[in-house]
Amino acid sequence: MLESVDEYYEEGKTQNICVFGAGYYRKENSLILSARIGGAIIETIEVDLRTLKVVQCHGKYNKDTEYHNRIINLVNINAKLIRKRMTANGVSTTTAPGTEQYETFYSAHRGKRISRVMYDYRDADNELFSCVAPTLAECRNKRDEWLSKKK
Repeated sequence: MLESVDEYYEEGKTQNICVFGAGYYRKENSLILSARIGGAIIETIEVDLRTLKVVQCHGKYNKDTEYHNRIINLVNINAKLIRKRMTANGVSTTTAPGTEQYETFYSAHRGKRISRVMYDYRDADNELFSCVAPTLAECRNKRDEWLSKKK
């Protein structure tokens, strides 16, 4: 999930798409997600927060990748989880500094059930860290790396 203007800028620059230039960070009813494999951006997804439908999903230069249909399917499968986590002011319900919140969700890939953990942590500066990883331990490791970079 893109959360800062800097993240929108980097996503747009890396993918050569208009997510930053067109001001998607100002769109009230859009959630912008970044599908990644090993940290590399595969596709950028826009979800309408009123309907939880994918508005658009594209890779670099607005081209669809080999993962396109699987990414859309994953977002659609987890629409209820997105709805559950929404608040009036945004997506995360993790509001108290120093707290974490996580949920496990499931998808299928080539007939295998795959679990992922969606993780949120709000630090002492009230800044939100979010990630998705295969395990809670990996999420916490990513959080710890993020915290150490902030120092």
